[in-house]
This record gives sequence, structure tokens and C-alpha cells, in this order.
Amino acid sequence: MFSWFRKKPTQSKESMPPQPLKASPRSNHSEDGALADPAKDMETCEANAGRGVSMHATFTHEGRTWKESANLVECLDHALKECGHTGAIHKGHVRLENGLIMHPRVAHFAALDEGGARTVTTVETSLPGRIPPAIFEYQHSSGKTVVESITSGLKNWAQLDLPAFLESLEESPKNCITIGPGKVESETPAEIYRRIILGPVARFAQDPDKHEEGEHPPFCLCCLFSHSIQAFDSLLKKSEYFGVRLYAMRDQNGEFGADCRVNGLDWPEGMEALKAYAATWPGQGVEFRKQYIVIQTPERKPA
Repeated sequence: MFSWFRKKPTQSKESMPPQPLKASPRSNHSEDGALADPAKDMETCEANAGRGVSMHATFTHEGRTWKESANLVECLDHALKECGHTGAIHKGHVRLENGLIMHPRVAHFAALDEGGARTVTTVETSLPGRIPPAIFEYQHSSGKTVVESITSGLKNWAQLDLPAFLESLEESPKNCITIGPGKVESETPAEIYRRIILGPVARFAQDPDKHEEGEHPPFCLCCLFSHSIQAFDSLLKKSEYFGVRLYAMRDQNGEFGADCRVNGLDWPEGMEALKAYAATWPGQGVEFRKQYIVIQTPERKPA
């Protein structure tokens, strides 16, 4: 199963068992705190921490008080247009021309001491018959205003996560690196072919690494997945569609950390594998690497 692509497994701590990946649709809920959404939302899954498509906040800074509001659907539409995508605004979501549905929601808000806001949002993505419901991801951002913060986070999602979703709908992806389709050892007697779509990578390195011409660079678009692939064996053996967040970092003190979610839910095995990978990075100083990938069964088997 993708044996040609495997790296030597890295040592990692014993991790907790993965959480189940099924999330049921959310029932009606009430808004609280700074969130305000008049319409009851039954379009996102129960596991999605986002609770509203609009929010209102009151700020007080240096003796001045003012109010700000934001509509996340409008913010997402603006972010998509800035990234070259055309969509239509609906109640609670934006739909692209190819039918892809995106539900933006507010998960957290905090006013900054120096002015401005820090926000956490979610985007839940689906396409009937192609991308199942209950696949969401978080966006962390800050800005001088609530709208600026939310829009910045959603634009980052459109640049990093959305490409993997879009390419997963193509028979022959052109804009993202693709691994497979390859036949896997399935949990059922049926033949299953799996394909991995590697989205763009966001990387910051305070001390960029160097390599000789012709050598494989210390980091490429495949590295986050190839160095943690053993943590996703169980996903590769299934037939379902999975969206996976990969994030690894080294802080200013030389401590390593990681974040990994599958369909929006924490995936401890991936987190430990990515943290172990970060510990192998050359150089010093602050560094992070972030990517979104899709693991899927293509509609057509390879010839």
C-alpha cells in the first residue's frame, strides 16, 4: 500500500486511540456571547464548534466605545473573489459554480488589548455525491477590525485548503501534487484504489535551510505527509473521503509541537508523528509548516 512512497517510521510517543470520524448533523441551537445568528442553523455537524454566520461585538479602547458586526457568508464570498473564485451567496453558505458548498461559522472571538480582534472561524465543506458532509476545519486570524480578521482567516483557507477540495473533484488534478491512485489492502474483499491530493504548503522559517543544487531539499510539498504516513494507515485502508490538516512547528525555545485533524476532529496519531518529524528539522529558530490534504477513492479505477 503506497510502499514505494513510504519513509522509515519515526519514533513517537504512544498516542491515544483516534477519535471516531462520524459526526451527526447538528440540531437547533441557541447563540450565546458575541455570536448572533437569527436563523436556526441545521446545516453544520454537531462536532463543528462554529455556531453562527454573523456576530456583533462592542469594543472599548482608550476611552472610546464602538460596535462592530460581521456576516461570515459575505466575508467568505469576498475572500473567495480575492482568490479568483466565483460563487453565489445563499442563506448560511456560499456555493461555487461547480456546486461545492461552504458553510462559514464563528467559533471564538477576543478583543486585543492594543485594539483589533482575534477570531476563530470554521468552514464546513461538502458536495452532494462527491464530498460528504461533516468535513470542517478551523481558521485562526487577527486584524484591526472583526471583518478584517475573519476575512483574513477565510482567505487563508481559500488559498491553502480549498485547492485540495477542488482538485479532488478532477479526474486528473493539475494544480496539486497527487499520490496514486494506488491499490490498497482494504478492510473489505472489494478492490479499493486510494489517491492523496497534497494542497499548497504554508511555511515560515526564521533560519531557512540550504541544500546543494541537485539534492532533494530538506523540505518539499510531500514531506509533511511522507514523514507521517504511518499515522494514516487506517484511513488509507478505508474507502471514505477524508480531509486532513497537517501542522508542525518549532518555537523560539526549541520546543516542538504539532496539530493534526481528520475531517475537523483531532487525530492524535498524526499529531505525534508530525511532532517527531519536526524534531528532525535542520537549523534553529522559529519555524512552522502547514498543509491540507485529501485522501479519497477516485471515481474511476486506473486502467
